[in-house]
Amino acid sequence: MRVILFTGLVALLAFGVQSLFPWWTLIIPPVLLGLFVYRKGNEAFFSSFLGLLLLWIIHAGLQHATSSGDMAARMASTFGIPIVVLLLATGVVGGLLAGLAGLSGFYLQRTQQKKRRN
Repeated sequence: MRVILFTGLVALLAFGVQSLFPWWTLIIPPVLLGLFVYRKGNEAFFSSFLGLLLLWIIHAGLQHATSSGDMAARMASTFGIPIVVLLLATGVVGGLLAGLAGLSGFYLQRTQQKKRRN
């Protein structure tokens, strides 16, 4: 249940951040959630991964559907893959970035906890 909640939270926060700032700012919400919220490493990675995977697939699909689709078709033909695979690959790249960012925030939290104990 926590993973589903955090997945939605990551997607919502990342959407807000990406609407205002450059694309690479998508790592800020997962890192902050990793620092302050997540209790387990796999929870940090998978929640962040799924949140951005879904966000970027939906966003890329909407961009493709609302435009004439020329850019996605050109990119897909350049790589020799179907458009659906291109949209999935886009989501996986964003998901991996966010998953690693969430995991980094979680490990940073753990190192801070270890320093406080010593």
